[in-house]
Amino acid sequence: MKRYEVGHAGAGKTTRLANQLVAWLEAGVRPDRILVLTASRAAAKTFRAALAAAPPPGASAARQVRGEPTIGTFYSLTRNHVGVFFPLIAGPAGFGDVRREPIFLDIEVAQYLMARLVAPQLAAFADLNLPRPRLLGQLLDNAHKSALAGFPLDEIATRLGSAWAGDDARLKVYRRAQDMAGTFRAFCLAHNLLDFSLQHEVFARYLLPEAAYARFIADRYRHVLVDNVEEMPPIAHDFVARLLPTCEDAVLVEDDPGGYRLFLGADPASARALRAQCDGVETLARPYEQRPLAGFGQRLAGAVGATPVRRDTRDEALRDGRVTLLNPRGKYWVSMVRAVADAIIGEVERGTPPAEIAVVAPYVEDVLRFELEEALRERGIGVRAVRPSRPLIDHPVTRACVTFARLGYPSLAPAVSADVREHELARALSVAIDGLDLARAKVIADVSRHASSERLVPVSDPKMWERVGVRFRERVDAIAAWLEAARAVPADDDLPPLDVWWQLLFGQVLSQPGFGLAADREAANVVDKLVRSARLFREAVQDSGITARGQLPADYLALITEGVMAAQFVPEGARDVDDATSVLLAPVYTYLTGEHRSRVQLWLDVNATGWYDRLYQALTHPYTLTRHWGAVLARPGVRATWTEADETLARQDMLRRVVIGLCDRCDGRLYLASSQLGLKGQEEAGELARALQRTL
Repeated sequence: MKRYEVGHAGAGKTTRLANQLVAWLEAGVRPDRILVLTASRAAAKTFRAALAAAPPPGASAARQVRGEPTIGTFYSLTRNHVGVFFPLIAGPAGFGDVRREPIFLDIEVAQYLMARLVAPQLAAFADLNLPRPRLLGQLLDNAHKSALAGFPLDEIATRLGSAWAGDDARLKVYRRAQDMAGTFRAFCLAHNLLDFSLQHEVFARYLLPEAAYARFIADRYRHVLVDNVEEMPPIAHDFVARLLPTCEDAVLVEDDPGGYRLFLGADPASARALRAQCDGVETLARPYEQRPLAGFGQRLAGAVGATPVRRDTRDEALRDGRVTLLNPRGKYWVSMVRAVADAIIGEVERGTPPAEIAVVAPYVEDVLRFELEEALRERGIGVRAVRPSRPLIDHPVTRACVTFARLGYPSLAPAVSADVREHELARALSVAIDGLDLARAKVIADVSRHASSERLVPVSDPKMWERVGVRFRERVDAIAAWLEAARAVPADDDLPPLDVWWQLLFGQVLSQPGFGLAADREAANVVDKLVRSARLFREAVQDSGITARGQLPADYLALITEGVMAAQFVPEGARDVDDATSVLLAPVYTYLTGEHRSRVQLWLDVNATGWYDRLYQALTHPYTLTRHWGAVLARPGVRATWTEADETLARQDMLRRVVIGLCDRCDGRLYLASSQLGLKGQEEAGELARALQRTL
């Protein structure tokens, strides 16, 4: 029996899938014959928790003998299967050495290698005024979308050009971007490197059609569960379509509305095509009275893009207190944040646990987190910010580790050490030493850098220590001594790699009593991300042969200082602060795709255009780089063009899905916060604000 289930968020679809998994095991189904695909790693935890809680009779014995169900994302499955079947497909796919194992690249290493390969050509994009990490990211994103949608790289320029109405100079830039993607692809093939795009192109073009692989998946995956199928790319749907005729049972689940990962390649229309291969479609829904904001969400979605109408009465959700307007006549952004903090404090005082409160905004910047934390700290309420796109270098702990590496890692040239400025050393010391504020750290750093431009030296001036506090002297001397001992290690094969060096610095010094990172879980998480990032960079790059081993530390420090993203290094279950006493702060799409649900939501800055306008990317496009647009381009005698009208309709459609999705994930009250002026002092009136005026 193959079923396709559709329902709103909270209708119990994932719970039903988890129960089905347990039921199959209790019925004696071999665990290793079960495949569970999820849209995110976080969602996979639900199924693993169901397995852990399942009754042991029968199932546990089978698990011990027959292994475990395969539970994970489509992306993890393709990586595993491409690695296992690589000898079978390496030759047809064009890899340089069919006897050598492939090297899988993360986004950081892919950007680094792309930059090394095409550095002389990056000047062609100077007119776009893009920071280099963003430029490289968009060049790679085009290849990613090509692989996930299943169209060749040589269509990139044509597809991008179909959404451009300006002069022909930009079309030349698109062709250059396409050429760079081809150059990078050829390099990866020659060196057995698999970045995200090549991993999935190899899977779709060479592995999925392979007869031996078809027999393998037909024998292996007899029972299939797919959660949030609408958040997966078309090639994932191709894989599921290949499984459906041969498996015994399957349940596919779709969130309606969904498709929030559109910018990452998700394709809801492609997912719905799988309905034809199922025995039936079932619609699931929670009782309306259990969805306190469902009606409001539908009315608000209906007002997006609508002609303004006069209303003589206020919306019922506003009348009965389910929806509250915060700071509607306030002028300044900071007054809005304070109003949000006051509302959170009021909710907590009325008995709402902080963990069940979420603040959702179009963008989450450092100043927002800081202001909210300051306003809530005195009441013992923390802020747990979820920002997957935040560069690793943005965190003070990362900057401190980088500063100490520039001062103490042996293979770095003295010029690198001399380039450390007093304010950088001061910030690093204030992070590294418990109780040392920035002003006193600045005094210590000034004296130390004056004594030596290449290292952190112990400071013996008694007057200075009387001024800043004698109790800090031992800590500063300990850091200086450790760095000096590290510098004395010969720069040969006995020198620990940079990632190991940071582990030693953290374990032997910075995490010890009296230092700033002692018993600090957030700091430990940040160091863990940094170490993982540096290790993966080293392992991939040194095997590629493009960079000498001794150059790797300097290149990695330059890469991370540029602000390359490192969100993929978040450890499983890691949190910045204690969940139970903290409210969630998240960008809207992160909230919608992160398995979050709240009793209370606060929408921040509802006047902002960021709720409606997508982030402009000069070298990529989320709609023309899709399988659907390929069908449009293929129409004979029709010149396909993505117009401003198409853009408007797409924005309105996404905003409708966003407001319905947020309301479906709120089980209690909703606060709508606004201010006349935005964070940067600009006056905004976005489409969400207009829709709220029509509704309220």
